[in-house]
Amino acid sequence: MSGHNQGGSRSGRQLDVIVVPALLVIPRYYAASQVPAVYGELAGATHFTPAGDGGGFRGAITAWFRYWLAGDQQARGVFFGPGCTLCADPAWSKVLRNAKALEV
Repeated sequence: MSGHNQGGSRSGRQLDVIVVPALLVIPRYYAASQVPAVYGELAGATHFTPAGDGGGFRGAITAWFRYWLAGDQQARGVFFGPGCTLCADPAWSKVLRNAKALEV
């Protein structure tokens, strides 16, 4: 998709004690007010959950890139719009979308 600003995606791990989301990740999410930003916290995930095959983050990460890089409208629905599938997925304990993301 040309002619737009790519958004910011931040993901946290609910049980991460190495990179504490509240101290390091969430403040960066709130600072990203100039672009669409989505923060997702995968329930029960640790710092090492994404190692190897991406763990429970793989689907969301793939959808993010498919939307922003390929314009995939099905992938858009994972993060944006009233039917945001990530928002309703019980695997994610916390999902935040900033004002710009709500406009997408």
